[in-house]
Amino acid sequence: MSQEFDWPGLYRARSQATKFEISAAEAEIEAQISQTALEAKEKLLDLVLLRRQMALQQELMGYVRRMAQAMEFSYSHGQVTILDQKKLAIETYKIEAEIAAQESQERQLISELQQMAPGAQLRLGDVREYPVEPLLSMEEYQEQVRLLNPEYLALVSAQESAEAQARVARQQRFPGFSVGYEHQAEMGDRFNGLTAGIKLPFFENRHARSAALLRKQSAEAQAEAVAAQAEQSIRAEMAEAQAWRRQVEAYQRVFGDNAYMAVLQRAYDGGELSIIDYLGEIQYYREATASYLEAEHAYAVALARLNQWVR
Repeated sequence: MSQEFDWPGLYRARSQATKFEISAAEAEIEAQISQTALEAKEKLLDLVLLRRQMALQQELMGYVRRMAQAMEFSYSHGQVTILDQKKLAIETYKIEAEIAAQESQERQLISELQQMAPGAQLRLGDVREYPVEPLLSMEEYQEQVRLLNPEYLALVSAQESAEAQARVARQQRFPGFSVGYEHQAEMGDRFNGLTAGIKLPFFENRHARSAALLRKQSAEAQAEAVAAQAEQSIRAEMAEAQAWRRQVEAYQRVFGDNAYMAVLQRAYDGGELSIIDYLGEIQYYREATASYLEAEHAYAVALARLNQWVR
């Protein structure tokens, strides 16, 4: 009866290779989770945008309805024409149609989010504000690529695993040992004693080390490619975020006091604007605010992508 033993350093090399393989697998899972989380977050940001757009339409509908009530009195006194009433009715229809379309989009978005969380009942009624997120420096975001990006870290672990497998393959070419105890009975005599032996590997696994080193080189190249692509994406997202932030700030300087529509209403009530001019100003306000809402949303999306791995 004997027990075989590998070259002493082989056990540690195998343990290290297994550890790095597990780390690579865990990082790959983390990369998938991170990507799914970002997709869900972007859908939530889309929901915020949609609800802000709906709030804008509801605000405009309030102004139009108040005008419709005032116009009934004006029409009965001959102060406005039937054409003015028709134009107001058309504007009302347009706003109502947009609200109906947005409500349909809202239901679709909620359904898509719910599908991403099977078995859980999401409560999305209060999702109306963008999260407060930092805008870090370019250097900080680029540093995160090699510290936090799970796709890059998975390839680094794959590289370390391949390197450990190369060490395993090299040490497998060293001889193994066997130690045992032997009992023999021959012609009435009994013999007991220890036995020892050496196992030579000959040409076993002679290409394993070369294959492992090639896998290491491939993982290194892929890791650098992932890092370069991530850093390029960061530069693009930084430029996007800064451009959208400037647009948001420009709108807030002009419309941030929420006084525009109140001033417009007073001008109409004071006879300074005709119904056509009033509707034209509403359209101008709607277009400007819609552009602001799009810029605000784009800025939030850019921040979400930049901060995907921020801890």
